[in-house]
This record gives sequence, structure tokens and C-alpha cells, in this order.
Amino acid sequence: MTYVICNGRVPLTGLHTLIAHCRFPAEALVLLECLPQHTITRQKERQDLLWFGSFEQKIAFENYTSGRIFQASGELRWEKERDDFQVVYVGDEGEFSRQIEAILRDYSNNTSLPELPSLRSQRKEYYLFGTRLQPGDLEKIGPLAQPGDFAEVRIHRLLRYPLKGNSDGPIRFIVDELFDEKTGQRVLFRFVGLNENENKEATPA
Repeated sequence: MTYVICNGRVPLTGLHTLIAHCRFPAEALVLLECLPQHTITRQKERQDLLWFGSFEQKIAFENYTSGRIFQASGELRWEKERDDFQVVYVGDEGEFSRQIEAILRDYSNNTSLPELPSLRSQRKEYYLFGTRLQPGDLEKIGPLAQPGDFAEVRIHRLLRYPLKGNSDGPIRFIVDELFDEKTGQRVLFRFVGLNENENKEATPA
């Protein structure tokens, strides 16, 4: 399979407009992370450091240190640096990926656009942490907990996954790993989506 792989640098004020022009569908997923510049003492602040949900254009993407928007056909990810965002897109060859390639070229002065047809992909699934909270658990935890939240003893925050159903788990994260066909080395990976169906062949996260 041929992949579209491109990267560039986008001004801090230009990320939201770039994403708007990419026109991701509503079924795309978003994973955002914020690395604080101060000590976190409040539980609410800790909860907001990582956000995983469905795509909405109104999300303040630029307020997070790094993030990913992904779906089955491709993934756009970015990381904040001092003066701009480093942006990378990896996707299957097709109209949607070529559209994002052109948009990223317009928004960045130093975009690299290599095509690597010698890559092969291997799809893997990884179990996500946590078990779904029951009504009694929600009452004990208090207002921070929401219906549908998951919890894990070793993780000091509630876990929220953008699920379509009411599965109690296990939930799997789908990842495509891309390997160089000549050397066999893994070149990169991209997020694909979630699998809520029972599957005993997933790898522990």
C-alpha cells in the first residue's frame, strides 16, 4: 500500500484554522495532552491534562501541548514547540489524504512530502486500562465522576473513552504500525480507532 506522509511547522495561531480546513468527519477521534508548567494540586486540573473524545471543531486544540485527530484512513498529530507547532500527517493514499497534504503545504513553509510505497502495515490492538464505574461508584466519587467513566487503581484520575455503546470492557485501542519492507524496522505508527467488541487476542497496554 502507498501512504501519504507529510510534515511541517504551523504558527501557534494557525493550528485551529488548519484543522478546520482539513474537514475531519464527526466520527474521527481526538486525543489531547497538556503538559503543565506548574505543580498540579487540584483533582479537576489533573483530570483535564488528558482529553479523549469525539472530534468537534469548537475544541481549543491550540491550548494543548500535543494532540492527534485520527480515523481509519489517517491521522493528523501535532506537538507544540517554542514558537510553533510541529505537525505530521500519515494516511492511506486517497482523496482525503491528498487534501490534507495540500492544506499542510499551504500552511507551512518547510513541508516535507515524501511518499514511501515500500512500507508495510501491521494492525495491532491494545487493551485500555480501567473498568466501567457502576452507579454506586459514581455516588462515592462525587461530582468529578460521570456516567460511562472508567477507573483503574494504579491511575490517579478517571478514564473517559468516546465509546458508541455501553460496553463494560475490555476496550481496545487500534494502532497501525508501519515497517520498512527492506529492513523490517518499524518506521512509525498511527492511531486508527477503538474496538468495543470482545477480542481475546489484543495486547495489554
